[in-house]
Amino acid sequence: MPRRTASRLSSTLVLALASGMTATVAYAQQGEDPMNGETLLPVKKVTLYRSGVGAFERQGLVEGSKDVALRFETDQINDILKSMVLLDLDGGRVSAVGYGSQEPLERRLASFAIDLSGNPSVVSLLRQLRGASVTIETTDKAVNGVVLSTEERRVKDDAGADAGTEEFVTVMTDAGSIVSTRMSDVRSFRLRDEVLQEELTRALMALGESRADRTKSVELRFEGEPGRGRRIVVAYVTEMPVWKTSYRLVLDEGEDDPTVFGYAIVENTTDHDWDSVTLSLASGRPVSFTMDLYQPLFATRPNVPVPFLAGVAPRLYESAFNRAPSRASGGVSNGRAPASEAANDDAYLGGFEGEVVASFQTLDRLSEYLPSAQASAGFAGEQFMYTVDGPVTIERQRSAMLPILSSTIDGRRVSIYSPSVNPANPMRGVEITNDSGLHLMPGPIAVYDAGAYAGDAQIPHTSRNQTRLLSYSVDLPVRCKTDADVDSNVVSIRVNNGLLEQRNKNVRTTTYTIENGDDRKGRTLLIEHPRNQGWTLVSGGEPEELSNAYRFEMELDTGQTKELEVKEEYVFLNRYELVSYDEAQLRLYIRQGVASQAVLDAFRKAGNFSQRIASGEKRMSDINAALQEIDRDQRRLRDNIKTVREGSDLYSRYVEKLTDQEDRIEALNTELEAVTIEVRDLREERRVYLSNLNVN
Repeated sequence: MPRRTASRLSSTLVLALASGMTATVAYAQQGEDPMNGETLLPVKKVTLYRSGVGAFERQGLVEGSKDVALRFETDQINDILKSMVLLDLDGGRVSAVGYGSQEPLERRLASFAIDLSGNPSVVSLLRQLRGASVTIETTDKAVNGVVLSTEERRVKDDAGADAGTEEFVTVMTDAGSIVSTRMSDVRSFRLRDEVLQEELTRALMALGESRADRTKSVELRFEGEPGRGRRIVVAYVTEMPVWKTSYRLVLDEGEDDPTVFGYAIVENTTDHDWDSVTLSLASGRPVSFTMDLYQPLFATRPNVPVPFLAGVAPRLYESAFNRAPSRASGGVSNGRAPASEAANDDAYLGGFEGEVVASFQTLDRLSEYLPSAQASAGFAGEQFMYTVDGPVTIERQRSAMLPILSSTIDGRRVSIYSPSVNPANPMRGVEITNDSGLHLMPGPIAVYDAGAYAGDAQIPHTSRNQTRLLSYSVDLPVRCKTDADVDSNVVSIRVNNGLLEQRNKNVRTTTYTIENGDDRKGRTLLIEHPRNQGWTLVSGGEPEELSNAYRFEMELDTGQTKELEVKEEYVFLNRYELVSYDEAQLRLYIRQGVASQAVLDAFRKAGNFSQRIASGEKRMSDINAALQEIDRDQRRLRDNIKTVREGSDLYSRYVEKLTDQEDRIEALNTELEAVTIEVRDLREERRVYLSNLNVN
């Protein structure tokens, strides 16, 4: 094996899982070839989760000190660094894990003399080559020289008009002249500097390597005494497809309970075979995320000027405390997975003797012939888990469907009517209670009824003893009709804290008419009635209460028609200012018994306050209008008095009128003050009256 390069040894992960382990990084000696981990440490256990990850466990034997190499796709390295656990079970020591560093491509490209990061244009490349010796080939000549600059210039067309801008490259030729060439005329250029040419070649090779570098080697070091075999375990978590479930539900004529068969759909998308592995399928969805631990992280550092007058003291930062997670262990207990043994009974094979039987009973005895479950079930910690009973082999990039469940299950045939889904017909369905002792994962269910395919259903996650409804086809013989009517009326009127409260009630009556047109079988019908917020059920029976519906049950004989009347009511309040209500409407409600005479009396008394206040406000408005009119007339008199001779009859007349108006103003102001006080007192009196007013 070639010597490790410095870049491959630049990053290590130290896993201190063995007692007394040192932090020394251990590597293979020069010329020592790490053993192939795929052979030495085959995959022995796989656990798949529904959160899109899989836990892998590799096991093997080593002697002495060994380097073991495992190869992973580059995309998996972050998961490996985040989750890998190494165990040496027989007294050996786990050393460091070595892996090739992945320096960011942009940073690698930027390190070359010619920076190819950012997909530079030809002009950008020539700009980087200022001072370099080049040969530029144009349409009609070759220019040898040193690149001076690149620039944009305004150009003109053949008619001398402005044609916009164009890029030019300027070169000082070997003869010493300065030549500028349009970039549009440049067909190619060549570096005459061998060092720069080599740098450009290396940068292009780095780009090619980044695309071809699909897998990485992770090298594990186990140290121990020579000649002594030891058991080692390597465990890790990496991204995997979510395992899926698919079910078959068999309904047999005359049988009390249906039979459910479950299959797990598993995909091996890795690059190695799973050969006789222990396969477990967990129902849980553990929190899982990705973090870029593989790519080196370079912090941006500020460019700080050299201190001149005084030194800069270092800053102390508060330490962060990390609490190590507690470790819990738990085994997988075997839950029951009852299955029919008819499929394995040798009696069903009697008489074949290598010949093909001419006729079969197709699917009439489907529940007897479907495969039995090949998985045990139980809890591992807080998660329910299926573990396939025997070893499982799935080749790489292949998938498998494994039977994990075979059990009778408590259930009954029903028809389910949801007006919002199909207003004309209910759906044929089954109500099942999961008494299998197992958890049922979400998935599709193919329903077979009396040996014939009946339809598809879908089941959500169903824990033990949970009840679910499954619908699989339209029940065409049963016809449904829905009629709804809403009646609104006022229930009562009262005064509460000075506000008139009108209590209203809406009564909605929904009538379901169901006709069973099947002359062979009756029906157990479940009617799902919408449940709206604020409405209260007052008649119709005692249904199951769901989050958004009531579920009523009805038995229908053959050819029978039945009705179900469901009444709901919705009570709400409207509040009004007492004096704003209509008195005629209030008197009508008194005659109907909705409101009392005391409410009407309170209404009239409050109205009396309002009338007196309105009268006072009207008087205040009239006084203010009179004062404004006098003010306008006084301005006119004062303007006129300036134009007449003092002592004349007209002058005396103006003075006399002004004097009378001043007396009138004084009287109006006195009256305005009195009316204002009266209105203020009336408002306060009304406020006190209404604030304590409660009348039924």
